[in-house]
Amino acid sequence: MGASISTTNPTSARDTAPETIGVQTVAIALAGPAALGACTGLMASPSTTLVLALSLPMVVLGVGLITMPGFYVATALMGFAPRANTMLGTALLACKDLGVVMLGLTPALLLTVSSLPNSEQALIAGTLAMYVASIVGVRAFYHRLVETFEDARIIPLYIGWVLLSAGLGWQFYLMAISSAGDLV
Repeated sequence: MGASISTTNPTSARDTAPETIGVQTVAIALAGPAALGACTGLMASPSTTLVLALSLPMVVLGVGLITMPGFYVATALMGFAPRANTMLGTALLACKDLGVVMLGLTPALLLTVSSLPNSEQALIAGTLAMYVASIVGVRAFYHRLVETFEDARIIPLYIGWVLLSAGLGWQFYLMAISSAGDLV
C-alpha cells in the first residue's frame, strides 16, 4: 500500500496497540475541505468552484505545516513531548477528524447553497460551515492530545497554538477566497 505512521506513545498507559495512518487518512483529511470549498463556490463560476475545491485543502495543510513544528518544539522545551512520529500521527488523525466533519457538513451546505439567490450568500454559508467544522476539529485534536500526552501542562500551549492557527487559517482562507475571483 502506502507509507504508514504508528502513533504509539511508549510512555502512555492508554496506548496498547499502534494506530496505523495511511493514504486513506490523508485522503479523508483533504477531501473534507475540498468538498466544502466546492460547495462554497457552487453559485459562482465553475472556475471559482475548482479554485476553492483545490485551495481549501491547501489552507488546512498550510496551517498544519507551518504551526505544528512550533507546537512540537514548544512541548519539547517544556519537557513533555512524545516522539515526533506520535505527534505527527496525532495531528494527522485530528486532520482526518476535521475532514470527516467537513464531509458530514457538505450535504447540508450543498442544499443550503443551491437554494440561495447569489454567490455572496453562498460564501457566507460556506464560511460558517468552515467555522463550525474548525471548532469541532479543534475539539477533536484536543481530545487526541489529552490521550497522547496525559499531562495538563499541554493545555496552555494548546490554547496558544489554537489562537495562532486560527489567525493564520483565517488569513489563508481570505487569500483563498480572494484568489477565487468572482465571489466577492
